[in-house]
Amino acid sequence: MSPEQSPGLSSSLGFFATAIVGAFVGAALSAAYLVTLPVKEVTEIPDKVEPELLYVLKGRTAGGDAWKLKASELKEGRDEITFLETELNRWANSFKTNYPEEKPGIYLEPQKPIFRLEGDKLLVSTKAESAMGAWKKVITLSLEGNFVPDESTLQIEPTKLYIGSLRVPGPLKDFVWKQISSAYTLDEEFESLWSSIETANIYESELVLTAKR
Repeated sequence: MSPEQSPGLSSSLGFFATAIVGAFVGAALSAAYLVTLPVKEVTEIPDKVEPELLYVLKGRTAGGDAWKLKASELKEGRDEITFLETELNRWANSFKTNYPEEKPGIYLEPQKPIFRLEGDKLLVSTKAESAMGAWKKVITLSLEGNFVPDESTLQIEPTKLYIGSLRVPGPLKDFVWKQISSAYTLDEEFESLWSSIETANIYESELVLTAKR
């Protein structure tokens, strides 16, 4: 039976098509709204929180001058060293980014990351310049994750990833993180040292690194 002979079927198909398009548009608008919501960066979660805000624990960056000595000890044969959060951030300050002067219509450009060691969790946050057409904004990227071995070195694998207040859903999380992390270039000294590490585990807000045997 043709649709002309079954107006009920035709109307139902039209209704479902409209509903699906509406759902996609609604999801896109909701995602855009969450991306633009302000993020509260704090060093400690306050006792009284605003439920509509995403709170991001920001790492401490003052000090950390002992990182070079500890890195040298690892490179010279020490089996294990412990990094504090400030030392990890001083080490990570060598990360570089290089973006074109002429920007595409849509882009996301993360800046240098800041690490937070919280209990047994690895938290990372950074500011990112973003644009979509005429809309431009500096937003916060943040993640919770772990260090995991990947072929010749260790990589960060996010368990949660946020763009602004938008939590990137599971199927997209790894793809989005791959695009973000590919923006960073490590200097040769850092890359050489990092490739010599076997494991990186967080205990009581400290990063314990063990060297490859």
